[in-house]
Amino acid sequence: MKIKINKEGFLKIKRGNVFKNQECPRTDSETHGMSSCGDWCPLFGEPVKQTMVTSLEICEKTFAEDNADFTDERA
Repeated sequence: MKIKINKEGFLKIKRGNVFKNQECPRTDSETHGMSSCGDWCPLFGEPVKQTMVTSLEICEKTFAEDNADFTDERA
């Protein structure tokens, strides 16, 4: 799996050949509409780069990907 945080802070995951925005599963679609996952959320951690992997904690999940498969495009 390939993961990136784009320049605007949106979390994107590569599915097939395309990076797709990830929608927040905690958003109440009836009252607030859907919200994209991104670094503005208090449950969105900072990527932690280690020797071989980068990990990213969000909500109830932690992604741990090879450094080559994780991109952070934020300045």
